Amino acid sequence: MILVLINFMLLSLAFTVGKLALDYMTPIFFIGFRMSVAGALLLTYVYFFRRNEWRISKKDVPLLLAISFFHIYLSFILEFWALQYVDSAKACFMFNLSPFVTALFAYIWLKEPMTSKKWVGLIIGFLGFLPVLMTNGAVERSVGTFFFFSMPELALLAAASAAAYAWILIKKLMKHSHYSPMMINGFAMFTSGIGAFITAFFLEKGPYIRVPEGGIEQTLETIPYIGFLFTGLGAKLLPLLFYTGLLILISNVIFYNLYAYLLKKYSATFLSFAGITAPLFAAFFGWLLLGEVITWGFYVSLVIVGLGLYIFYQDELKWQKQSEQNS
Repeated sequence: MILVLINFMLLSLAFTVGKLALDYMTPIFFIGFRMSVAGALLLTYVYFFRRNEWRISKKDVPLLLAISFFHIYLSFILEFWALQYVDSAKACFMFNLSPFVTALFAYIWLKEPMTSKKWVGLIIGFLGFLPVLMTNGAVERSVGTFFFFSMPELALLAAASAAAYAWILIKKLMKHSHYSPMMINGFAMFTSGIGAFITAFFLEKGPYIRVPEGGIEQTLETIPYIGFLFTGLGAKLLPLLFYTGLLILISNVIFYNLYAYLLKKYSATFLSFAGITAPLFAAFFGWLLLGEVITWGFYVSLVIVGLGLYIFYQDELKWQKQSEQNS
């Protein structure tokens, strides 16, 4: 259980680190750099150490490109754009919408069964997001609203939905064409990273890499003997490399691999439910590293969504036990 908590703590930390990174880089450019590097590393690893998993069939290219678009490109660009205006804890919390959206998409496209108890849990879970959505701040509202939704909130909802839909496509590709998750993720990250670079060129104004006044550049210059290495361009590149490396280590290396290991010990249902702890960790890291203040709506929503997940997964566990007995 300790490893489960550590894994979701790392997931929550990625949101806080991501928000810190936006002080030094424009969001779309950062996604381009991070994902192209991470994708290249994954593909290189598969090519040299898991050669039997290295393959891209021509007939699967459209589905692979769709996964790249929804799983990485659209989801992460929307998330990091919204992170400029919302607390890291709120962003992490809203990504907990994914289990509900995935269940809904699976019901529509994969024809997976939905019992009345699951529908109740699904509805409670969706309603549980309303308190946190009704407590948006002035910074969020400054970029526009739609009814009582701020535009960053709508971006996060769209990002979570895109990620959930992508997992349906990934499941389909793994089931019918037997691709490994690492090959799929490597392809998706690399191609979407290149796409983000192109998008940044058209949508974002330079400089893509920046150093806030009084920030890390002034600190690094004081290092004895080697401080001159971190002036000018060096000071600009260092935060880019540091935050990119940290996020790749946290998300792409540790989290996904540890999650795969935990799937051997725990059910996917239990791990999905345990994901509700991630926003609590994110609230702590946001307070500790960013000085964020969490509103009452966050905690109210967390309790209601947790209740919805509990009801939903109680029926899921019952269905899993029946499937195991029948097999």
